[in-house]
Amino acid sequence: MNCEEQLRLWVSGEPMHNDEGDECTPDLACCRGKKVMAPESERQAFLDAYLAGDRPTCKTLISKFLTAILSVDFPDLDIQVNGFEWGKDADQ
Repeated sequence: MNCEEQLRLWVSGEPMHNDEGDECTPDLACCRGKKVMAPESERQAFLDAYLAGDRPTCKTLISKFLTAILSVDFPDLDIQVNGFEWGKDADQ
């Protein structure tokens, strides 16, 4: 499967690891499970940015996804990745 196919599946709620290119979905939900899956609106925003070649928006969203993943792994810590705060004291 190519990246666009993988992203379209992810947006539709089916996170699939791309074994052909050994690529995870941007929020790692394909390997970490749906508990870390980004909201559908953010998945769609990532797909739209990817298709438009908008790398800054893709990077911003990936930072947000990584912050969310870390907050699942370390719920008692206040975590910030490139300006996105999550954790026990952050507004979610």
